[in-house]
Amino acid sequence: MAYWKRLPGIFNFVVSHPRGEQMPRGLSRPGEALGVGALICAFSFAVLLATIVARPALSAAADARHEMVAAEGDLAAQAGLGVLKHGGNAVDAAVAASLVLGVTNSGSCGIGGGGFMLIYWAKSHRLYGLDYRERAPMAANAAIYVHDRKADEELARNGPLAVAVPGELAGLDAALRRFGTMKFSALAAPAIKLARDGFPISPHMADDIRLTAGKISQDAGFRTVFFDDAGAPLKAGAIAHNRKLAEMLERLDDEPVADFYHGTAARQIADYMKQHGGLLTLSDLAEYRPVWRTPISIGYRGYQIYTMPPPSSGGVVLEILAMLESDPVSGLGVDSPPYLAHLIPLMRQGFIDRADYADPAYVTVPLTRLLSAKHIAEARAIALHHAGSPGITVAHDQGTSNFCVVDRGGNVVVVTTTINTIFGAKMM
Repeated sequence: MAYWKRLPGIFNFVVSHPRGEQMPRGLSRPGEALGVGALICAFSFAVLLATIVARPALSAAADARHEMVAAEGDLAAQAGLGVLKHGGNAVDAAVAASLVLGVTNSGSCGIGGGGFMLIYWAKSHRLYGLDYRERAPMAANAAIYVHDRKADEELARNGPLAVAVPGELAGLDAALRRFGTMKFSALAAPAIKLARDGFPISPHMADDIRLTAGKISQDAGFRTVFFDDAGAPLKAGAIAHNRKLAEMLERLDDEPVADFYHGTAARQIADYMKQHGGLLTLSDLAEYRPVWRTPISIGYRGYQIYTMPPPSSGGVVLEILAMLESDPVSGLGVDSPPYLAHLIPLMRQGFIDRADYADPAYVTVPLTRLLSAKHIAEARAIALHHAGSPGITVAHDQGTSNFCVVDRGGNVVVVTTTINTIFGAKMM
């Protein structure tokens, strides 16, 4: 069922640079401020070029000497930072931030989805990759997603047949058990409070609600949370409540996997899916396991870039960087037309090659070939030979969020958490 694991092109990666070497302009020297001997950064790349073609203005940069959380929403960043201030480590903070994002940015992520987590553990100087993406229900097969003898993407995007086995809670629990220092209930507390007492609708969330209102308004759960008494979509600044989510997170206590995948919550989910014609069963939930994977890396301009292996699209980032490495782009200016004119063809070629990627549990991914010097040279030649189209339509960004945590011990966590498309399968 590799066809199900068509993942969004959002990936984590970590950049390390030897201590003492001159840093590129715009980057601060590592080591002294955060107590780590390597520069650790997090990046996200979207499948569509919307993030570089029509990116909103960035706010002022923030500096920190001991710890930092960089997240899409300030409430998630504050939750993570609060954990760090109370003695938690980067993994603890990442769990708290993930859960808050599932409340305040549920158009992009949440406990019904999954993600990737890349961990740099300072004590061992090792990197660990955790894959907790969703899995296809065992009953899923290609024929189910065919209508009038044609593949129907709508069936795989919206509604009960689009619901996969969630991995979010299993992944957060796995990371916490291996590297964390705090209890799940304590880390869930900020998310529970926001869901129960109310949280402001962000401009991004308001956009998501507006764009999908026609579909999500058909679901009673969405109407309760994201529409006012008159049936109008909530606008930016309005206060929303998701009390059922608060109740569930509170009930999970310190054993989220026990209840969500084997207990009361699991039975409720399976019954709901059966009533609505979905494929997800109690057995699917009980058999879900996150997977620890070995990160992959390449050298780039004196740095070592680490990212998640397949089934993530991290290899695509490495391929694009490898094609870009020999080009003198540093003087072109970030997001300048000459720079974008050079970068976009390389990104396009990388995503053409992405068609060779799938779930390594079912197919062999030719990662070694795709990152070989021979293939990089051939792909680069093809990319720069073909001119782009004169016009481009910028699509709305899809349902995914990325954030990074650095603690005072030098541990780093980069998380990509997603429900694939805006509000996932549009069922709550």
